[in-house]
Amino acid sequence: MTARHPSVILTSALTLALLLSACSPSTRYRVLSFFFDGVPEPGVPVVEGYGPGPTGQDESAPGRARAPRVPVFAHAPFRENRCTACHNLNTGQLTKEVRAGLCMDCHTPPAEDAPYLHGPVAINDCVACHHFHASPHPKLLLQDLQSICFRCHDREDLSAEPHDATIEGQACVVCHDPHGGAGRFFLK
Repeated sequence: MTARHPSVILTSALTLALLLSACSPSTRYRVLSFFFDGVPEPGVPVVEGYGPGPTGQDESAPGRARAPRVPVFAHAPFRENRCTACHNLNTGQLTKEVRAGLCMDCHTPPAEDAPYLHGPVAINDCVACHHFHASPHPKLLLQDLQSICFRCHDREDLSAEPHDATIEGQACVVCHDPHGGAGRFFLK
């Protein structure tokens, strides 16, 4: 087996990089997808965490059984490739911090008239419960309705009356408003 000289490898890599940089996005996609799996299609937003199936293989390949697709709920600006609704065009950074009211630039504050606010709502920490780009759960929740509250709240704290007989299998939002309410426990 012969070893390649490092300058040959470097020259080849630089040549490939120069050729790809001069190509149109569609040509670049065709070339890269020939050599690599999972290259994102130009103009299609990449949804982190929702790519190939559990085997790491492209489940839509011919002759391969298709896995059931998980519905993905996407934030409208993300879905429509309007990144500048939240991000600075030049740096990619957020135009302002979430806690400084970034979400409220487009969304009306939830439960703004409620005398009692849920902690994350009170400090504009929307991303404590909601994903900013996409989620397999409605309302861009980080988890399903029966699990999301237990990211912060202990199930054992809820085992006293009146929950003990009714809590199993129920989502907290059946009785409680997750953003705030007129009473201390945000009962609807």
